[in-house]
Amino acid sequence: PCYAALVVRRRKDNFNIGIEIQGSNAVVDVYTHHNGRYGMTTNSGAVGVVVEDSEIAFNNTRQLPTDDDAGGTKFSGGTDCMVVRNNYVHDNLGGTGIWADTVNNGFHISGNYFSDHYGSGIWDEIIKQFRVSSELQSKATLHV
Repeated sequence: PCYAALVVRRRKDNFNIGIEIQGSNAVVDVYTHHNGRYGMTTNSGAVGVVVEDSEIAFNNTRQLPTDDDAGGTKFSGGTDCMVVRNNYVHDNLGGTGIWADTVNNGFHISGNYFSDHYGSGIWDEIIKQFRVSSELQSKATLHV
């Protein structure tokens, strides 16, 4: 498929979300950090999204409760065929590093490095065709 690659290299200090991915896009070599709620999310209907070679760190600066959806990422809302690979996900303040939320179909996470989360490194919440491979973790947990 054809992708529109995100050109912005740094996203920080946003009140809520650093990057919200829509459509069929690739997010490559991005540093999203110190955002109020999440570093990165998807919107309803995102198909074939690729997130790679990026750093997602120090998000949830508003210190929202971890049971109130906050952390590194949240990919939800009907995302199909998503790939998250070769990222460095660390030090997100509460919540999860990579959260594959409900209503997604076909989600592959591989080659990422997770460290120093206050919640899970990866969270799979009822995904069809969910696959995790070759993850490296330090001081983070895997919840699938």
